[in-house]
Amino acid sequence: MMPFLAPLYLLGLLAVAVPLVVHLRRSRRTRRIVFSTTRFFDEQFMRSARRARLQDLLLMFMRMAVLALFALALAQPFVRFGALGVLSGLYRGGDVRHVVFVIDDSASMRVISEHGTLLDRAKRGAVTVLDELLAERGDQVTVVLAGRRDGGPKSLFDPMTSDIASVRDAIERVEPTDLGTDLGGAIDTALRLLGAGTGREAQAGALRQPDSGDTSTREVFVFSDLRQEVLPPPVPETVAVFFVSTTVEPDVLASNISIDALQYDAPRPMAGVPFTFRALVTNHAPRDQYVALNLVVADQVMDHRKVQLPSGRAKVVRFVNRFSGPGWVTGRVELDPSSGSTPGGEPGSAVANDSMPADNQRYFALHVQGRSRVLAVNGAPSDVNALDELFFFETALRAGVADHLPGAGAGDVAGVDLQVIAPADIAPALLDGYPIVLLANVPKLSEEALVALEQYVDGGGSLILTLGDRVEASVYAGWSGGHRLHGGLLPARIDRIVRGADPADQPLTLTWVNDSHPMTVGFHRGALGSLSSVRLSGYGVVVPLDVRDQRTGRVLASSANGQPVLIEKIYGRGRVLLFVSTIDRDWTNLPVQPVFVPWMHRMVSYLSQPATARGGFIRTGAHVAFSVSSTATQQWHVRNPDGRVAYPRPAMNTDISPTSGDLSHVTPAAGVASKRMVLTQTDHAGVYDVRSAASGTNAGSHLCFAANLPHAESSPRLLTGASVRDAVGPGAVWIDAPEQVVEHVASARQGYGLWNVLLVLALMVALVEPWLANWLSNKRRTRDRVPAPRHRGRTEEHQINTRGAA
Repeated sequence: MMPFLAPLYLLGLLAVAVPLVVHLRRSRRTRRIVFSTTRFFDEQFMRSARRARLQDLLLMFMRMAVLALFALALAQPFVRFGALGVLSGLYRGGDVRHVVFVIDDSASMRVISEHGTLLDRAKRGAVTVLDELLAERGDQVTVVLAGRRDGGPKSLFDPMTSDIASVRDAIERVEPTDLGTDLGGAIDTALRLLGAGTGREAQAGALRQPDSGDTSTREVFVFSDLRQEVLPPPVPETVAVFFVSTTVEPDVLASNISIDALQYDAPRPMAGVPFTFRALVTNHAPRDQYVALNLVVADQVMDHRKVQLPSGRAKVVRFVNRFSGPGWVTGRVELDPSSGSTPGGEPGSAVANDSMPADNQRYFALHVQGRSRVLAVNGAPSDVNALDELFFFETALRAGVADHLPGAGAGDVAGVDLQVIAPADIAPALLDGYPIVLLANVPKLSEEALVALEQYVDGGGSLILTLGDRVEASVYAGWSGGHRLHGGLLPARIDRIVRGADPADQPLTLTWVNDSHPMTVGFHRGALGSLSSVRLSGYGVVVPLDVRDQRTGRVLASSANGQPVLIEKIYGRGRVLLFVSTIDRDWTNLPVQPVFVPWMHRMVSYLSQPATARGGFIRTGAHVAFSVSSTATQQWHVRNPDGRVAYPRPAMNTDISPTSGDLSHVTPAAGVASKRMVLTQTDHAGVYDVRSAASGTNAGSHLCFAANLPHAESSPRLLTGASVRDAVGPGAVWIDAPEQVVEHVASARQGYGLWNVLLVLALMVALVEPWLANWLSNKRRTRDRVPAPRHRGRTEEHQINTRGAA
């Protein structure tokens, strides 16, 4: 049924009967004429009489329509169609309103237009809706930020509040970030706060229905530029969702040049060895651009490149740099702000007119490796070199790196300092001078040596364990258990030793290698050699790993029957690597394979890095976990990209969630194998420097990592109203601009008024009816003059008036 704002005026429809009454009365006022015969009424004259009756009925209906249209217009009808038709049952005048503002604070909202940034437009639109809410009526409101965070979208008021002034202040304080966009998660959070279920529940058909006595309305306002990344989830029909587009003209979005990715040609940088960066630069503009890029290391420009970027295309730009010494190195690849032009344009115009400066740089943080030092504990020494347990290992490490590491030139030899000791010589003071310790076929260790190794690895050292004929599974079993630090050094419990003497023991062939791990990437049928050619006649059989048990490690290589061959475990701030066979030729052919020398260098290079060194990149908003020592007292502080420093207090709780107000928030994560810290506040792109003022020999140790904004934020592709309605459902309302949001909300609450249309129709019918009546009357007089039959040269004219003529 169509609703009316003034239904009393519907009584005016009674006036429709007036033309009907007049018509009936006039049809009875006829003049009777007596004819002696009807032979003069031919068939044409009878058709004219019937046509006159139909024309009279048409004029009557037009007069009735004029009166009906005027009556309906005075009653002020309105309708809701499309999305508003679904929402028609949600809005009732005077009902309490529960409103959630979803504000996109992602990097793309930094785009500058003539109205300011897109985020400024979104905040102004939210405030206009907020001004219509009344705390006295019981309206409740909250704000959800739609930036992509690992902890989920941030809700500024949970639960919802009636303090309108506080919400307005919170909206004004929202600042742009370098995050990606998470509209789906933000809408789900909004639905949860409204108590209306989630988008996933709507998709599954398990929706929460409001109480029968609940007359409040639930509304979600999404203010975003609606980048085409992920479609929003379906929304229950009990909630009104308004998608408010803050985007600007397409030519403004297209005037953007972005650095979308940064890659390395080598997995680990080494001091003195050329290291290559590859930057992916994209021109989103409709015309070619000329730009210059800089490689900045420690705030100094180390390399400079000029390129021409075709319209709508991307190009890879290479930079080469030599790092002078070991340690952490940070920097960025950036568009030179003083360069760039368009064909025929002014120099620097391409970068100066960039609509999104936030994607004009890409940051990196690398730990440069210097000369490696390895302490090898030889469990089976021999006077014959070829029979010594460490002969092949030592030979491989003393080989130059120029022939085995990509990017290394002639004379670029990092080398390795190798010191060999006996198991009895293990001491804490000796261990602290080496980043890597190797236990090769060591039969047993004293309790003091075992504790020293546990503290060494927990403090950040790396330990390699290889087996052999002197190893007993029962002895190594005592190295693990609940009584040991972090559950013991072994990444997995060794069940038994297969020595190859029994014909029933089947040899193993290495068939699977983890190609995503820095230590093994490229060694599975790669150019550096293949680990798949390795065979083991003797090996340790380990108990199958439980991935849910943090005291066990992760498998990096395995055999055809699934037996783990290479296992890594994070242990405190360090790592333990277990190879289940020998490092010489006694049980395996690995030392005589072409892959052995480059893989030994890769392994030493990887383990020489701190366990917290991150060669890859972190997207903004990600939680960054790193291990800490359990045996040292540490105080942590974090230096953010803007230079501010925070001193969080670590807490041993397992709830990791972002907190507002902190510059950086660090909380420990749960873990048995190691204590881990989690940095949750990474909203801005740049380099984060985490330092620990720890006691003991590890004082001053720290880590760095680079957070970069997701490349999808640079894309000019946007969602459309049709795609949003298809994904969300018919309850979605699309609004083209924040300035129109109040008008659309009023339409949703009151509908579209039809009275103006009805008045126009009534006026048109009222004007047409007199003209039509006059035209029909003139036409009828002309047609009704008919000539009489001619008799004997004489002509008579007869004029007969039809019955009931108008």
